[in-house]
Amino acid sequence: MKIAVQLAWKIIKEKRKRAFLLAVSTSVAALLLFTSYFFIHSLNTSMTAIDGRLGADVIVVPSGMGMYAGENVLSSSVSKVYLDEKEVMGKLNNIEDIKEISPQLFLHTISTSCCGTDGDFPVIAFDPANDFTLKSFMPGIQQLEADEVVIGVNAGGDRFLYHYDDEIIKEKVKLFFEPFHVKNILFPTGTSADETIFMRLDKARQLIHNVDALAHISSTDLSAIFINTTPHNELFVKQQIERDISGVDVVLGSGLRSKIEKQMLPLKLLSYVMIVVSLLLTLLQVITLFSALIRERQKEIGMLFALGVLKRHVYQLLLCEAAIVSFIGSSIGVLVSLSVLYDRQTLLYMIFQLPLVFPDLKTTLFISFFTVSTITICTIIAALFPLQSFFSREPYEVVREGES
Repeated sequence: MKIAVQLAWKIIKEKRKRAFLLAVSTSVAALLLFTSYFFIHSLNTSMTAIDGRLGADVIVVPSGMGMYAGENVLSSSVSKVYLDEKEVMGKLNNIEDIKEISPQLFLHTISTSCCGTDGDFPVIAFDPANDFTLKSFMPGIQQLEADEVVIGVNAGGDRFLYHYDDEIIKEKVKLFFEPFHVKNILFPTGTSADETIFMRLDKARQLIHNVDALAHISSTDLSAIFINTTPHNELFVKQQIERDISGVDVVLGSGLRSKIEKQMLPLKLLSYVMIVVSLLLTLLQVITLFSALIRERQKEIGMLFALGVLKRHVYQLLLCEAAIVSFIGSSIGVLVSLSVLYDRQTLLYMIFQLPLVFPDLKTTLFISFFTVSTITICTIIAALFPLQSFFSREPYEVVREGES
């Protein structure tokens, strides 16, 4: 086998034009396969990350506000009815089946300009340290300082998404007579959060004492508390809260998973189609190229037979050529795809408008290995068809046709 590989490599270097055609074919197929599988993995990882977080399992709101909490999980309905944090949070912390708690305070709707977009934007305060309702919709998780905000995609985010992670370009918005830097944005959620501006809860409570429009809010008020429970215990936790805490409505979170899945379905289907197309493309092109290659090399193969080289050794030599060229071509295709995907990551966020989670280094290496291996194996399989047909003939026939 070692001798076959060395000889195959020598032939490849001598017949570069022929090898180039096969390398380009496998490179394109690898690029399509890698990109498609990369997107499928990203979408599946995204769904895993946001599963059970899009609307929380349970939502606690002031009595009478339950009808507004079920549909818009990330609601921005500003009301003047509040929960008392000290009373409610203390009792919630005593319920064992509660896994995560994320409080929010609906402040006020402000007419302002954000990232070149004018409008009336509700302002909500949240706790970044404990939040699980928003972070899955952010393209990059970044620490939020007191003078920084997160904006919905319709609150200027369609412009800001192009440079959300650029440290040089800074966007500002004025809220309650104070300037804030726009730190991050949200992917579309399908709720009123898309038009909302989010600030830190501790900063909002500082503003309460200095802004007349917020004078009706006390320093312990909350508008909603989003809760994630241990698996399959949503109803049990809801019943416990209703039993232990008075003056609240408790709603089971409907979530937004189905809405996001509908958004992702066309991209997933396209990715699967591209995988099938890339594999079929590889098979057809390799079969065509090898059929032409064998006809071209018939004299050369006939001479090998005339010198007494066994049929299986010639067979092995040609398959080695196909495997080597395919490995090199598919590796190049993967590298090109990787460079484009990571270099244009922000643009992809903008195009697809989905919370894509790009794979980590280990997963990316695995996808790369899987792609190169698959294309190489497909090339070898495709090469077998014309080779099998050719080598089914007797050696003397090959020699005679090669000499004619």
